[in-house]
Amino acid sequence: MEDPKQPLMGAPPPYNPSAPPPYTGGYAPAPSSHTTVVTTGPPVITATTVVIRPRTYIVFSIISIIWLFPILGIVALIYSLKVDSEWAAGRYDEAYAASRMARNLNLIALFSHVAVWVVLVIVIVALSA
Repeated sequence: MEDPKQPLMGAPPPYNPSAPPPYTGGYAPAPSSHTTVVTTGPPVITATTVVIRPRTYIVFSIISIIWLFPILGIVALIYSLKVDSEWAAGRYDEAYAASRMARNLNLIALFSHVAVWVVLVIVIVALSA
């Protein structure tokens, strides 16, 4: 029978708020210093802004060059490459603008390509009827 006054084997020691935690190895405990910080006035709120790197759309631009409209694809590729150089120079607004322009040019190339094919199919169907 186990003695109820004896702690179980492997159980943590009882909590003692006045005693420091035992040193178990590893890093040495930080030196303790009692510093009281008193602040008056409103609390200070700090905000950090996270800037997310814009997409370059390089793959979309290459696809536009090969399969869609090569002229728009080349211009979109120029803007895609401009995104990285503007970002590296710290001009974040210009990098976002170049990214948007590359995306828009690629979308114009895609929709124009689809529109040309739709018109071509309509013309072929109309002429064969």
